[in-house]
Amino acid sequence: MANDNPFHVGSGELTFEIIADLLASGRKLALTEDVKKRIQKCRDYLDNKMASQKEPIYGVTTGFGSLCNRTISTEQLTALQENLVKSHACSVGAEVQPEIVRLMLFLKAHALSLGYSGVQVETVQRIIDLYNNDIRHTAGGLRPGLVRGFGRPRAIGQPFPAADRGGRGIL
Repeated sequence: MANDNPFHVGSGELTFEIIADLLASGRKLALTEDVKKRIQKCRDYLDNKMASQKEPIYGVTTGFGSLCNRTISTEQLTALQENLVKSHACSVGAEVQPEIVRLMLFLKAHALSLGYSGVQVETVQRIIDLYNNDIRHTAGGLRPGLVRGFGRPRAIGQPFPAADRGGRGIL
């Protein structure tokens, strides 16, 4: 049964075969204690760096992209995070297929579980909860089954190389 043998995110190398088997099997995701410690170690490093360093840290104590020279005060950090979520919470375009949404959630949870981002353990667990409970966002609120996608993925104004492969730029 899928719940009896969860896939431990971030505990090993991924292959296309592992990903395909995971998505086809319906197995749930989980974090091991070792992975939680790895995520927390990076978070602790970031918290210590922010407390001891006066120089800006890109994307943490600065804005993003063209706003990289704008310093974000400690008092403004929560508002910055809230505004980032709000700015990415729109829902336009055609519905993204549920298996693609599950893949996106899994890959995000896996990448964050590697322990290089400074994210909180709770954030990774929340992504896993969304995956495990088949919850996807829609403009009307959270409900199973709907993410919309519009546009093409870009980095620094240029399309991702994978954006033209197979008509999908998800990966």
